[in-house]
Amino acid sequence: GLAYNMMGQMPAAIEAYQQSAELNPDNAAVFNILGNLLYRIDDVAAAIPYYQKAAELSPNVPYNHENLGLAYEKLGQFPAAEAAYQKALEVAFDDNKALYYNRLGVFYYTQSQNEKAIEYYQQAIKFDSTNVIFYDNLGLAYEYAYQLEAAEQAYLQALDRADEKDYYHTRLGNLYLKMHDSVRAQEQFEAAIAADPYQSMYYDNLSFVFEQQQQWDKAIRAYERAIALDPDEALY
Repeated sequence: GLAYNMMGQMPAAIEAYQQSAELNPDNAAVFNILGNLLYRIDDVAAAIPYYQKAAELSPNVPYNHENLGLAYEKLGQFPAAEAAYQKALEVAFDDNKALYYNRLGVFYYTQSQNEKAIEYYQQAIKFDSTNVIFYDNLGLAYEYAYQLEAAEQAYLQALDRADEKDYYHTRLGNLYLKMHDSVRAQEQFEAAIAADPYQSMYYDNLSFVFEQQQQWDKAIRAYERAIALDPDEALY
């Protein structure tokens, strides 16, 4: 099964692992692999019984429940997905709980339950205060809830921890535009350019700020730089 999987021969891999499951009916890993293979070929409904069996055989392995939750979520079975994610969080050891708090935060965010998303992202950060993605997700949830000052603080925390800082300078620049603060937006977009001067969209963002400030010559120069970097972009 592994060899077929590595060669991308999915039907043969599935058949081989099904035979393995028949020979090893108590092996949760085999059932989890079968679920993953079926999920990868977008046969999600068929994956669910295998994930259920894996979770039944190894109920204290959180990713078995997480995989089941992902499958339920993809099929739009949201209460079942939430229950599976909660079970993953329940059985996770403390050094992994941050990941499952974040998983639930993402789930609630996609369900437009922003207050719950914020709560779970905050819990993820309590367990792991070094993960940039957790702060970014928290900032997005605050921003979607229009709690812009809280979003700013979350993005600043992400920026402080990030290796690729241009991304978070851009996040902050767009947030400051939403806050009608073109001066700070300009500072952040210029910082993004300083961190990575070869991204055309950073110059496009800066040109938009200059337009708002009615600094037309600067706006034109920024647009020209964006076009030079990406001449095929129709928006420029």
